[in-house]
Amino acid sequence: MSWWKKLFVWSQALFKRLTLTLLVAIGGLLVFIWIAEEVVEGDASEFDRMVSLWAYDISNPFTDVVMKSATTMGSIWWMTIAVALLALFTAFYKKRYRLTGMLVLVSLSSGILNAGLKLLFQRNRPDLIDKIIAPQSYSFPSGHAMNSTVIYAMIAFVLYKLYPV
Repeated sequence: MSWWKKLFVWSQALFKRLTLTLLVAIGGLLVFIWIAEEVVEGDASEFDRMVSLWAYDISNPFTDVVMKSATTMGSIWWMTIAVALLALFTAFYKKRYRLTGMLVLVSLSSGILNAGLKLLFQRNRPDLIDKIIAPQSYSFPSGHAMNSTVIYAMIAFVLYKLYPV
């Protein structure tokens, strides 16, 4: 196969991947905008109350351990350690410096974007039920949800690049 045919095939595959990535990003952005609109209008308070009451109703020692474990896995310390270990492995053992930089940059960008969005929306945390841990930051967008999604997806991407299936 000639070089220009190979280039054409390669560019088609790249276009498909970029199109899929763009569609997923746009879909995520639209969902975020919808939720943000609900928060700004105050319509999310009823949802908060419903979820809080449900969590209170199912509370028992086992669900408490599960919820605390999920919270820990979304904590800044846990994710920082996971990113740092993977970055060290990727850079020094695998010598994949660009991939390491992408991992660190995306992880830091997620935290910075989340902090900026919290300042933009300034939504106080619901106070329906006593909290086990009382965070001092605003509630929206959720740092655990946003950063966990971004960082764990990035970890999966890095692992896929290191060990393709």
